[in-house]
Amino acid sequence: MKIDVEGYEAVVILGNKEIILKNRPVIFSEYDRQWISEEGSYTPDDLFNFFNDNKFEIYSRVHNKVIQKSDFPNVFQDNWIIKPINVELN
Repeated sequence: MKIDVEGYEAVVILGNKEIILKNRPVIFSEYDRQWISEEGSYTPDDLFNFFNDNKFEIYSRVHNKVIQKSDFPNVFQDNWIIKPINVELN
């Protein structure tokens, strides 16, 4: 699933929690902390916590690694691959 909605990623993802949790897709998404904060429906932490709490990994295409909670405050703009932790990507 690819999500590119110019700052409304949190609205799309968190507004569709049930579908994401039921189907557990791999998601390709842009991330921009400022745009999410300005939109205001959710915080960047809401988005990270949703995935973390539901056993998804967020892989940073910019930093080439899985984002840990301690890394998250320093992530401002990125392209993410979000996947259930039990799914391997080749």
